[in-house]
Amino acid sequence: ARLLGDLLTMCEHTHKPMHEITLGVAGEAQAPLAQAWQNLAELTGLHVRTGGAGRSDFICQAQAARDPGAPVALLAVQDGRAPRSLLAEQIENHRCMLQALLCEALI
Repeated sequence: ARLLGDLLTMCEHTHKPMHEITLGVAGEAQAPLAQAWQNLAELTGLHVRTGGAGRSDFICQAQAARDPGAPVALLAVQDGRAPRSLLAEQIENHRCMLQALLCEALI
């Protein structure tokens, strides 16, 4: 649900279809979050780059699985200036996704 909320945040922010959005995942390519983004990319057409290679519309930090105290991954927009956090949008879209899943489960 969290990744779907982040995907919604990216689509709302860019007004682009998913197959035109590129997410750069910083950190370890084998981290669970990086793997989850790769799996979602296969289903949606989202472009995911790991290791900081190439230009990305958004960036996200993937924490190592061995780091249990890692903060929630923040999504940031990259528009030629310093990356700007989209935390407020992320929180709202995470809430909406969880509500939608709860409603679906109750039906």
